[in-house]
Parts: sequence; C-alpha cells; structure tokens
Amino acid sequence: FYIYVDLGTEHTCPEAGLGSVKMCELLLEEQYVAMTPGTDFEDPTTDLGDRRFRISYAGGIDTVRQSMKRFHEFFPSWVERVKKAKGEKKAKVSA
Repeated sequence: FYIYVDLGTEHTCPEAGLGSVKMCELLLEEQYVAMTPGTDFEDPTTDLGDRRFRISYAGGIDTVRQSMKRFHEFFPSWVERVKKAKGEKKAKVSA
C-alpha cells in the first residue's frame, strides 16, 4: 500500500529547511495532497528521514491518479525552490 521515495541530496537543502517535511507541508497547502515525511520512519540520528517521504496508494484508483497528477504539477516548483536555496547558499559561501 506504500511507496517510499528518496529525494536524495539533489532535491533537498537541509540548511534552508527544505527537506521532506517542508515538501509535504507545501504539497498539502498548495495541491491538497497529503504525503508522509520520512522523519516518521527513519532513525532520527540520520538525515535520511528528511530526504524521504511515503506515498500511500490505498485509496481508489481515481484518488491516486488525481494525487499523482497534482504531485507532478507541484514537483517542478519544489525543484526550483531547492535550486534557489542552494544558489543562495553558494553565494554566501563565496562572499
């Protein structure tokens, strides 16, 4: 009933607070889709929980299809947020 997804380091920026917790919050606020951050499932002494999230497909096919469509619409904006945060981080380090 679940898919566990790893955003990796490419699609997170912990220094800016952009991990799975924030992504799940924004996805819920912007697209009304609930996914569960990996912090609920991973060892808290590692950073894996804030890189991973869980998708449930226990709902009906139409619900899952609509949710994945909304996630597909949301994800490019998430990638841009992370890129921007990483760019700002690089600029601060270079200064």
